[in-house]
Amino acid sequence: MAPTALALAAGREELYVACGGINAVAVLKTATGTVKGLIPTAWYPNALAVSRDGAHLAVSTLLGAGSGWREERRKRFVHSYRGSVSVLPVPDAAQLANYTTAVAENNHLQLSNAPRPALNSGAVKPVAIPRRAGEPSLIGHVVYIIKENRTYDQVFGDIKKGNGDASLVMFGEDVTTNQHRLANEFVLLDNFYASGGNSGDGHQWLTQANETGYAMWPGWAGRSYPFDGTDPIAYSERGFLWDYALRAKQTVRVYGEFAPRTQAPRGSSRAGLFERWQKGEDFSNAWNTTSPIPALDKVLAHNYPGYATTIPDVIRARLFLADVKKWEAEDRMPNLVLLQLPSNHTHGASPGSHSAKAMVADNDLALGQVVEALTRTKFWKKMAIFVVEDDAQNGVDHVDGHRTVALAISPYVRRGGVDSTFYAHTSMLKTIELILGLPTMSIFDLIANDMRSSFQNTPDFAPYTAVEPRQSVHEMNPKLEALSGAARRAALDSMKMRFDVPDAAPTERLNRILWHMARGWTTPYPGVRQAVFAPLSLDLDDDER
Repeated sequence: MAPTALALAAGREELYVACGGINAVAVLKTATGTVKGLIPTAWYPNALAVSRDGAHLAVSTLLGAGSGWREERRKRFVHSYRGSVSVLPVPDAAQLANYTTAVAENNHLQLSNAPRPALNSGAVKPVAIPRRAGEPSLIGHVVYIIKENRTYDQVFGDIKKGNGDASLVMFGEDVTTNQHRLANEFVLLDNFYASGGNSGDGHQWLTQANETGYAMWPGWAGRSYPFDGTDPIAYSERGFLWDYALRAKQTVRVYGEFAPRTQAPRGSSRAGLFERWQKGEDFSNAWNTTSPIPALDKVLAHNYPGYATTIPDVIRARLFLADVKKWEAEDRMPNLVLLQLPSNHTHGASPGSHSAKAMVADNDLALGQVVEALTRTKFWKKMAIFVVEDDAQNGVDHVDGHRTVALAISPYVRRGGVDSTFYAHTSMLKTIELILGLPTMSIFDLIANDMRSSFQNTPDFAPYTAVEPRQSVHEMNPKLEALSGAARRAALDSMKMRFDVPDAAPTERLNRILWHMARGWTTPYPGVRQAVFAPLSLDLDDDER
């Protein structure tokens, strides 16, 4: 429930507990510790206060109404939070009962303590997405692909059948050709949200359906940035997705995800690695990645690099596809595969590096190659591929700054459709758990919407054919001496940024650089505004408040 704050009632007979995990305040009897009821709040309550006369309760929330807008309501950014303070009369028994029902509805919780119906042990017909974990699925292999830091509108805002804003597109169909084709050929998810706000918590949500308090609060500053498994304070108590799969006797293989970051081979540039890739080098002995997490290290592909944007994603795809060929030859494929493709994080305007569009196109091409190869294996008939970004902090979106790019690819996907169901990282995890028969990892995947609306039980086994993006994957940023004005300042700033660690570059400045590189140096950037507003003035612009 993520308790964050406490306050005693005036008579000290009740204790109020702010529960960030379910957006509620629990009311406890102090004498017994039993829960009398729950009061709904805005997003992530984090402080409480009781009035002197005990008649009112004040609740502040850290995230409030979610991500705010940048200058216009349709331009929202993941870190433009709108916190809130609510003051309400202390509820009587009848009002508390109504509030408790609302919290239960909001969180898909059971109100009663009555036992759930027993898991059906009879002959249950296999379906794509089972009703309960442990019931049979038509799918036996899940490939879970994790990419970096894009909003929905940045990539898919130009897809007319979805809820997009084309004015915010930065890496459209010319750059992300395969992702557009996959969204159109399989299913377009236009209401999918990243649970975290940066890589430090995004990768935890993706692998643990949760984040520890260390990652939620700024206490990790100065110790580590816990995206890669090197800091044990960031581990959830019961472990990671692969731990749950292994305990369920499923086979697992992990490629780069939550593994320590990697460097390019000494003396190798990104462009040089691309040349070696074009010549057909297999790179099978170029890296030796190990994890400090023993269970992960046992299932880790050691020749696959961890996080490093200096290594083109098409090289990662080649390494991965070499293993796919082995699985074909051996007639066995892991039940769960995690694969990291991080190049779409980009290097900004760094002179002599690949351009942002080229790096996103490299990421797109690698994804297309991976999906094509998997759909042409003997395992495709029982496979689901899920693709998602770890967070959405490097752009704006007209719905919410957390809305991000996600794909579901399978013979059992409802091809050509649009699924506007509210989904988040935990929805994808819950769907994987149902397919593989895994227990839930936290309250968050327990109460999440699974993605069954994107699936059907009648398969279409047609494979996918990858295409090379129209954007060149070899395009380089101009040299510094060729630049002037804003473009030169962007290059100089990019030269000072660290790109070897996710989010080490200042997000606000990098976002502006990427915007102007994609949309032109004279195109106004959707800037951020800060304001205090009252709930009765929602129909007013910020300036009028």
